[in-house]
Amino acid sequence: MKEGEVSPLPPLLISELCQGRIRMSEEKLTILNLRGSWREMGREYGVRLAQELRHVLAFVDKEIPNMSPEYFFPRGLPVGVSVVDELFLGVSEGAGLTLEELKRINVVEVAYVNRLVQFFQNAMPGKCSALALYGDKTRDGQVLYGRNYDWLPEFSELGLVLTHYHPTDSELSFAVLNFPGCLYMTTGMNSTGLFIELNDASFASTEVDFSRIHNAWQLWEVLTQSRSAEEAIGMLQQRDAQYNYVIGVADATRCFSYEWSIRESAVVTGDGDALAMANHFVHPNWQNRPVASAGGAISSVCRRQALLNQASKVPAGTGDLETMKRIFELTVEDGGARWIATLFQVLAEPAKRQMVIRLQDGPWTEFCF
Repeated sequence: MKEGEVSPLPPLLISELCQGRIRMSEEKLTILNLRGSWREMGREYGVRLAQELRHVLAFVDKEIPNMSPEYFFPRGLPVGVSVVDELFLGVSEGAGLTLEELKRINVVEVAYVNRLVQFFQNAMPGKCSALALYGDKTRDGQVLYGRNYDWLPEFSELGLVLTHYHPTDSELSFAVLNFPGCLYMTTGMNSTGLFIELNDASFASTEVDFSRIHNAWQLWEVLTQSRSAEEAIGMLQQRDAQYNYVIGVADATRCFSYEWSIRESAVVTGDGDALAMANHFVHPNWQNRPVASAGGAISSVCRRQALLNQASKVPAGTGDLETMKRIFELTVEDGGARWIATLFQVLAEPAKRQMVIRLQDGPWTEFCF
């Protein structure tokens, strides 16, 4: 292959589970399996998803006047994370989009913040939540992790892309889930089984420092350079936050919540068999905003507690992937954390290097390295 060429890859078909292959459940979940340099993989991504990227661009441009596209890009491009910068160049080339257009795609969620406030009548309920079972709760003592991704229901029209990157300069590969063209890291796993996910923590604080690289770009470095949950936490502790987030980190045997603030950060562990998080901080030295407990059952405080309540009902030594599915399928009305804003859910079993994905009320789709 000549320098700068993209290695051709056949389209993925429905196939057996595992062995690096994927079983697809519905058209709203697109699977990409890419190999090459990061720029080559970005270019192939852009070629394959050019139509979807233009749809997201039209979607974001309906709301773009309400916000600044520099939110994720206070320094412009490059953002300062090599993987991200190479992907941006490649996707732009492959999709035939300018870098400015690709930047607008990557602020699609920020662009709709005003609509979110209107949709929920200024109540500003929680956004995303997570639960991990481990230790005595699970059949083998290993970690099971689940996350809800909550945002405006209309985002369901965008669909999702699960991209499995095989960079030629790394012995690891990386599976990342997001909306088409959205290159920021919110949910990902690497081939060691390390799982990382991001939850908004605006109910802890709304402070921001635009002199820093956005958290979601920095998570690329953590996922691509870490082989364990402890290594990932160590890397996070060396990085300054631009905004406030709760980061869930798990491997086969350990899981942590990293409360990542621009002022101070803290590592939170569970009570021995369960760890839950939502959109506020739980370490005792932090004073959350009052909105953390506003909104009744859909508040950040209540959704986190609901997940812990469900975890407490799991008999010792019985927790497995089916247990997690039952917990995450529960709505807030039934004592769970899923509600109208839950766009998708991801379960991770790091020991098996496996993720299971569910879009709204659809079936579960399994991915295994």
